[in-house]
Amino acid sequence: MTTLEFPSVASYEAKGLDRVRWAIADIVTITCRNLIAMRRVPQVLVFSTIQPVIFILMFRYVFGWAIQGSLPPGQTYVNFLMPGIFVQTIVFGSLTTGVGLADDLSKGLIDRFRSLPMARSAVLVGRTLADLVRNFFVVVLMCVVGFIVGWTINTDAARFVAAFLIILAFAYSMSWAFAIVGLSVRDAETAQAVSFPFL
Repeated sequence: MTTLEFPSVASYEAKGLDRVRWAIADIVTITCRNLIAMRRVPQVLVFSTIQPVIFILMFRYVFGWAIQGSLPPGQTYVNFLMPGIFVQTIVFGSLTTGVGLADDLSKGLIDRFRSLPMARSAVLVGRTLADLVRNFFVVVLMCVVGFIVGWTINTDAARFVAAFLIILAFAYSMSWAFAIVGLSVRDAETAQAVSFPFL
């Protein structure tokens, strides 16, 4: 009779630099998994890209004419509007991190990941990095739409890039904040309801 021999769990345990390499590989794998999941659910992409465009157009052309008259001469309303829309979009987009993690918890996906020989941090870091990639493209889209509707930058390129990186750092930190919410409630609907008072 032939028996199958499986490698022991100890053979999967890496040491030193190999452990870091395996953790990075696990993070990249989970990040790619979440990006593929976003691509396969077009509602996430549509709402995360269309909503900021609608807000920019609505606040620029519907409410902008009323507010423009109260500004000092030479100031344009759109230059005050865009920073607020950036922050609003990033905060609302960060909710998806918590809701997605709570959904993964309720479906048992995270329990399946725990049973695998992978870095435990990969699930959280991979999810937040995937949301950072999505936020990067959303902020680029908002910049393009802002330039189309008359947003001007009154600084040099280096400071604009620095501001862009600060927006992405804020997005990443908000994703981690809502990840804590998503991990503590275990239900997607509850995660969304609990997240709104924090906004």
